[in-house]
Amino acid sequence: MYSDIMPKTKLPGSEPSEVTLHFINEVNRVSGDPRLSILVINGFMELLVNILIRKKLKHGKRIEEDSRGYPYSTKIIILNEIGIINDELFNSIDNLRKLRNDAAHQTFFEIKDSDLDKFKPIVLGENEWKQMVEKQGICGIAILIWGCLWNQYTEIYLEAFGEKQ
Repeated sequence: MYSDIMPKTKLPGSEPSEVTLHFINEVNRVSGDPRLSILVINGFMELLVNILIRKKLKHGKRIEEDSRGYPYSTKIIILNEIGIINDELFNSIDNLRKLRNDAAHQTFFEIKDSDLDKFKPIVLGENEWKQMVEKQGICGIAILIWGCLWNQYTEIYLEAFGEKQ
């Protein structure tokens, strides 16, 4: 899916701060609209997942390109099953994916507290997590999930983004 788009896409550089800042700016730009937030967040997350699929699996390029046979949900399961992403990160990415499906298919979409409660604290302690979620909502959660995935595989992502310049 992204393999057709990515070579034509101008990405914001091959430095961690440039790529991360681009993601944060895009998320912040749509933060007032729950539907747009979820769609933008998941676009970036799916991009990161596809890069890992391509770089870490023997048949990664084939899997990445076959979105019918290997949908996003299957790709994150594969990454979790082979230990590329841990259970905590898998659950967080999967919760974002489920919200994306709701955003794409529900006529009236909103993010409820019960949706946010499905996300478990990542990186932060329980109190810091609750404060961040209250203040920043799904955008704060997404930025933390992005950061966890990015920090684990920075070299792979920088190489992939550098190739697309």
